[in-house]
Amino acid sequence: MNILLKLVKTGVSVVLFGLIAYFGAVLVFGLIPRNAQFQPYSGSDGVEIFVRSNGVHTDLVFPIQHPLFDWRTQPLWAAFQPDPSHTHISIGWGSSELYLNTPTWADLTPQTAFISLSGLGYSLMHVELLPTPMPDVSTIRLRLSPSQYHQLVVYSLDSFVIPTSSAIDGYTPNDVFFAANGWYHLFNPCNEWTRRGLTHIGVRTSVWSPFDFFLLWHLRA
Repeated sequence: MNILLKLVKTGVSVVLFGLIAYFGAVLVFGLIPRNAQFQPYSGSDGVEIFVRSNGVHTDLVFPIQHPLFDWRTQPLWAAFQPDPSHTHISIGWGSSELYLNTPTWADLTPQTAFISLSGLGYSLMHVELLPTPMPDVSTIRLRLSPSQYHQLVVYSLDSFVIPTSSAIDGYTPNDVFFAANGWYHLFNPCNEWTRRGLTHIGVRTSVWSPFDFFLLWHLRA
C-alpha cells in the first residue's frame, strides 16, 4: 500500500510540475514579441485582413474577391452556396476531434481533449463564408502589403491537403471542413497555426501562442 501511495504521489507531482512548466512557458514566450517593429502597411495598394477569435480559437479572414487573389477560383469554393452578403472567407486550422466533436465547448469530453492534445488525431481546415467583420475586442484588423498578403494566402493554401474538393459538412450551411496538413498536439494547437502565418510575413506576434490571448495582445500593440 505504501508503494502504491508513493507512486500516486509521484504521479501527481509530475503532472503538477508539467502544468506549472507548460503555463510558465506560455506566459514567458507569450510576452516576448516577434517582429516587434511591425507597422501596418500605409500604401494605397494595401489589403485589409482580419484575425478573428471565438474566445479560444483564432482564424485568418480574407476578402473573397481581390485583384491579388480570388478565392472563388479554388476547388474548395465548390463546397459552398455563397450568399451576396458574404464578402469574406475565414480560414482556420485545428484538431479534427475538437472541430467535429465539440460544436460547443460544453460538448468537450476528456477523451476528445486527450486525443487532440496527445497528437493521436488528425487536423482539419475550417472554412467559413461571412459578411465583412467589424473590428472589436476579438477581431483585429490588419493592413498588409501586396507581398505580405500573397505570402499569407499561399501559407493558408499550403495547409490544405490536395485535392480540397471533398468536404465535411460544418456547423452551418456557410462553413465546411477540409483535410489539412500538419500535426495538432499540446505544443502545436490551432493558434500556433495563425501565429506562424503572421510571423512569417513580418507581423508582430509572440514567440509562442497556444492560446489566443497573447496573440491578440501583440496584434493590438
